[in-house]
Amino acid sequence: MGRRKSLLPLLIAVAVVVVIVGAAVLLFEKASTNSQEMDPEIYYGLTSDDQAAIVVNDTILETRGVVHNGAIYIDYPTVWNSLNSNFYWEPGTQQMLLTMPDGTVSWKVGEGDDSLIQIDGIPYLSASCVKTYSDIDMSIFNDPHRIVARTNWDNVTAEKATKDAAIRNRPDKKGEILTRVSEGDIVTLVENTGNWCKVGTSDGYIGYLARDEFEAAPEGTIGHVSDEKFVFEHILSEDRICMAWQYMESREDKELQSLVSRTKGLNTLSPTWFRFTSVK
Repeated sequence: MGRRKSLLPLLIAVAVVVVIVGAAVLLFEKASTNSQEMDPEIYYGLTSDDQAAIVVNDTILETRGVVHNGAIYIDYPTVWNSLNSNFYWEPGTQQMLLTMPDGTVSWKVGEGDDSLIQIDGIPYLSASCVKTYSDIDMSIFNDPHRIVARTNWDNVTAEKATKDAAIRNRPDKKGEILTRVSEGDIVTLVENTGNWCKVGTSDGYIGYLARDEFEAAPEGTIGHVSDEKFVFEHILSEDRICMAWQYMESREDKELQSLVSRTKGLNTLSPTWFRFTSVK
């Protein structure tokens, strides 16, 4: 009986030590920071070397670009839906058309600088071609292959990193590191989620940054000024517009004058395609 009593204080002491050590371990794990970096190809969902990620307005698109001869190509539906709907694929002539203020530009597969290719019957435009002929901001990156574009600048909030920091794949210190920012780097605020906010970087990573690691950037930090080569001049008319649409595959149409002469009040002719734009 006396031996059991003598062991009781020892058992209590051991139990206390176990509790203290356990609590210390839990506190350490809670306070510790994950230094593991996430594989970029896994992050972007790339499964082969000939795929490229497409990031538009701080969103990673489900569609992938194609790497061909070292260049990134984007399928026409993605170009039209997400980047520049002024590109027009004409199946009859198998050419890509783009109307600019100073005229129409065209591309054909196998001609020129390989800006246009076809894969399984689908036209693909090179990212560099889309960048050159679009009134958007676009950067092209390798390792991994990706393009990062912005087509909308309305209601975009710019933030500035106040220290060197890691952007993580989830809103806590346990999240894997997607990329790092340096003090003074600019990011966009995608979602304000409290102590950790979802942000986008200029090189196409969208992840979480601690709220105390950035501050509001000066107004106008992220913006866009249209190049004059993309600006169409508006032709305004005080009279009622009577417009006809004439489909043509070439500039020469011997019957056009005859057809127009038989109309009454026609003062506007739209060839092949047109678009209405509101004038403020």
